[in-house]
Amino acid sequence: QSTHNRSTVGSNPTRPKNYINVNNTMTTLHEKIVADLKAARFQREDMKRNVLTTLLGELDTATKRTGKPLTDEAVVATIKKFVENAKFTMSKLSPDVELYKAYEQEAILLRSYLPLQMSEAELSGAVLAFIGEGFTTMGEVMSQLKYKYAGLYDGKMASAVAKKCLIAFML
Repeated sequence: QSTHNRSTVGSNPTRPKNYINVNNTMTTLHEKIVADLKAARFQREDMKRNVLTTLLGELDTATKRTGKPLTDEAVVATIKKFVENAKFTMSKLSPDVELYKAYEQEAILLRSYLPLQMSEAELSGAVLAFIGEGFTTMGEVMSQLKYKYAGLYDGKMASAVAKKCLIAFML
């Protein structure tokens, strides 16, 4: 029951998403997480509060390490790392164990902060468009994907799609 809605920002809808709050002002993903943590504390949602506190601790550490505010892309990368850690832990537990369910809820919560991922068809369309623009090597295509769609696709799937499209182009 968040008061934030995802929307694209600027003239390039492929760039990372920002969020609009109830006052119609832009916020970063980091600011949205801070606001959600405050709401979780107020509403006494212990699991959400604990997960977001840990996540913000990691984000604050990264901010201090770099000396500048994190971009939404960096925040998304950190969230993905947390989701992967939860999935790894779940793989070591039996699904009927209470701890497994706690990690599952954590992963669900964290995924709610991630942008929607591009489908294989969307990736194919983007890769074919890049090839049409003259980007004909794997490195060039992947570089363009990263530039225009950072954080919006699965890297392994993108690599496989790019390879398939480039092979078809070369034939």
